[in-house]
Amino acid sequence: TNLREATYNKKTKWPKNFNPVRHGAILQVKKINIKKTQNKVKTKIIKIAKEIKYGKGYYVIENFFNKHQIARAKKNLLKDNYFHCLKNKVKHSDKRNYQKWIWNLIGRDKIFRDMIQPKLVMQVFEYLLGKNFICGLFSANILSPGARGQSPHIDYPYLNMVLPGEKTPVDNKKFLLNCQTLIMVDDFNDLNGATQIVPGSQNFYKYPLLKDFKSKKNIHLNYSKGTLVIFNGLTWHKSGSNYSYKSRIGILGQYLPYFIKPML
Repeated sequence: TNLREATYNKKTKWPKNFNPVRHGAILQVKKINIKKTQNKVKTKIIKIAKEIKYGKGYYVIENFFNKHQIARAKKNLLKDNYFHCLKNKVKHSDKRNYQKWIWNLIGRDKIFRDMIQPKLVMQVFEYLLGKNFICGLFSANILSPGARGQSPHIDYPYLNMVLPGEKTPVDNKKFLLNCQTLIMVDDFNDLNGATQIVPGSQNFYKYPLLKDFKSKKNIHLNYSKGTLVIFNGLTWHKSGSNYSYKSRIGILGQYLPYFIKPML
């Protein structure tokens, strides 16, 4: 059978075990409108960027990383020796010892090199921070059982400019000096110290005191592992205390314009 120049699609019915391609038929593929696709992506980037700059100050994407990626990242992070305090049930009088940071993630495993620059996030940050933006920090924050929460704060470099309670000398109307990512390696909830954030607080241009934070409506970011949160470094936020019996891990990324000295 010669089917040269004949076309077919997924709905075409053929006799059993018949291969139409071997007889010259051509599979009709739906044409992709590249320009339309690019416009959709651009619209999404602008939407996220405006939310971070002028809206709530943060944007949540659930299930951004799949369970295999999260499992690989967690397995790598739990290798560290300082977890002996959990395994051997060592108690500390200072609860600061129950919060640990792991630095230099990109050298540890390929999974962290994938997590540090997701394409969509990089496009959003390029829109907000300029083409030559840099990463100033990429680390894991581990709250072990009993770890106390943080004081409300804004992020570097804003927090180095002023003391708590003072106004920042720059605002985010023209350009940003910081954007952050939070990757949830564990489920975040009220029991294990989920991140708390005040929507719209990036527009206050202030390093908050605890009373400032409590006086505003704050949201607890209770989401499942694999969730990615992008937020403005001027947005008021803090982590809660871990009252659960398990560790709670988050991976934090800090992104800055090229002219800001990296934090680490």
